[in-house]
Amino acid sequence: MLTAIVVLASLVTVMPAALFPKGLFWLRYLALGVAVALSLVHWLISRPRLRAATQDLRRSSQVTLAVTGATALLLFLLMGVIRTTARSDYTIYGVMKESDSYGIFQSPSKGYYP
Repeated sequence: MLTAIVVLASLVTVMPAALFPKGLFWLRYLALGVAVALSLVHWLISRPRLRAATQDLRRSSQVTLAVTGATALLLFLLMGVIRTTARSDYTIYGVMKESDSYGIFQSPSKGYYP
């Protein structure tokens, strides 16, 4: 039952803005809050009451977890460097500079667009 309510609230969340009556757009955020809260309640209810003694991670599992985290962090930083480097001046057709990418878009007038 909780799952069905979460699904319905999630569907309300992803509905197009035009379907919401004027002034009631806040319903989208209310539905999102309901979906998140009920998901948390559902997770708390479905957990086993008594857990067996938790096994400690083996040494190889600890190393794997640490390497995965460090790799994800390095990949995140590398993607930021790649994105910043790709935004150098004259990225688009040798016409648009990075400083032109802020504000209202003005299309080039040299026939690049139909």
